[in-house]
Amino acid sequence: MPPSSRALSRKTAIVGVGETSYGRDYREGRAKLAGYEPPLPENLAKQAFDRALADCGLRPSEIDGLSVSFTYGGPSPKEMAGILGL
Repeated sequence: MPPSSRALSRKTAIVGVGETSYGRDYREGRAKLAGYEPPLPENLAKQAFDRALADCGLRPSEIDGLSVSFTYGGPSPKEMAGILGL
């Protein structure tokens, strides 16, 4: 963890938490049900983002920053901002 910085004090806030339905997705993927297609990374990110907004009560227009990282590829930050409606 980097040291605290007074320059960043009161500049950034994490105000909502959202997660995907990873438990259900895992069970359905392991069951190999006919017709099952695993969710796309961008759809999972959108689901978590929407749930985080619901958690904190903000609208997409009130978000002014975004950090995006996908383990195995995925859309660019600019593309992801479009998907999220930012």
